[in-house]
Amino acid sequence: MNILKKSFILRLLLIILCFFIPLNINAGQIPFTQKMHLMIAKIKTSVGEKNFIVDTGAGCSVISTELAIELKCMMKDSVSVKDVNGHLTRMVLTKIPELNLGGYSVKNTQAIVWEENPYLFSCLDVDGILGGTALQELKVRFSLRDSCITFGKTLDELGPFSKNTPMKVYGIQKSGNIRPIIFFTIQDSLKKHKCKVPILFDTGARYFSISCWNNVVKKKVLRNIRTTKGISSSIGMSAKRLQGEIRTGICPILKIGKNIIRGLRVSGEHTSLIGTCLLEFGDFIIDYPKRKAYFESFQKDQMVQNRKLRCLRNIEPFYDKEQGFIIGTIWDSAIQNIAVEDKIVEVNGKSTEKISICDAMELRADSIVVKNNSGLHKIAVRNIE
Repeated sequence: MNILKKSFILRLLLIILCFFIPLNINAGQIPFTQKMHLMIAKIKTSVGEKNFIVDTGAGCSVISTELAIELKCMMKDSVSVKDVNGHLTRMVLTKIPELNLGGYSVKNTQAIVWEENPYLFSCLDVDGILGGTALQELKVRFSLRDSCITFGKTLDELGPFSKNTPMKVYGIQKSGNIRPIIFFTIQDSLKKHKCKVPILFDTGARYFSISCWNNVVKKKVLRNIRTTKGISSSIGMSAKRLQGEIRTGICPILKIGKNIIRGLRVSGEHTSLIGTCLLEFGDFIIDYPKRKAYFESFQKDQMVQNRKLRCLRNIEPFYDKEQGFIIGTIWDSAIQNIAVEDKIVEVNGKSTEKISICDAMELRADSIVVKNNSGLHKIAVRNIE
């Protein structure tokens, strides 16, 4: 066999193999890393790749002052922005000239400029938040299992999934505040009682919370309900915390389309939302232009296995930018001599004075020492329920 014939056969074999060997990289995919439950992805801009938090709960995209200057963004009048806790903050409005999302060019994305350069950005080494105004023209698939976000103009570009049970998405409108809200059903374990709840799919959050707490309790669809006084774990863009009655329980059945998740912990908060915990049970797909959503469940009926999604801790420490470490919530009535907002002076055997703000954001406390008027108190932080 001569050399030309061998070369032709090798090329033919390579062409045939291309049809049968699956490619691991999709042109529309962007990998992300998780830090503090947040999805952080490298997004191409006109001045190179920048780190963005991908946050479906942020109706409008956000960039730092430094990036706004680097991109030569035109600054407009300030606007009032309401954060997750309902607090209003004045911020400057601008437009990002161009973003490249998995090969798709998104131009003139409306964004707000976070002028104070918050420690959230510096600790996570990010330059902005990719919110609804950047995602509104695309179809997007969020996969925690594959650690990637896939963008497309058609659903087929997002990879295989069942398209038979679309859910209607609310909150997607050309108003600069584009947030996907879907009606989910909560049921008791015997399926005798149920109620529909509008819930925001929020990749900027971790857990599951509902604002219509009294109505859900009245419908008798929760179990293991607890109530106490404390500080909400969610801190909005205004950096103002919520303090008051903290409520939690177990959702026996959360029905998403035709899929069921059993035993997920839910809290009573200012906003009804479900965060990245949902992605532990399946991929979530949002068709922004057509206002539809799909949940590609790993199994049709799933029980919560991750103890972090179900258990409370007897004490929940809280980091306040001004006060440092304090007691945020006390769930165990057997713990005495301490109260909410008491100062924590030691965590896991280390002085809190030696723990930086960035370290505090990811720290899991297993033991604490509290100092108040009655002295020093060492407490083991453990799971209950």
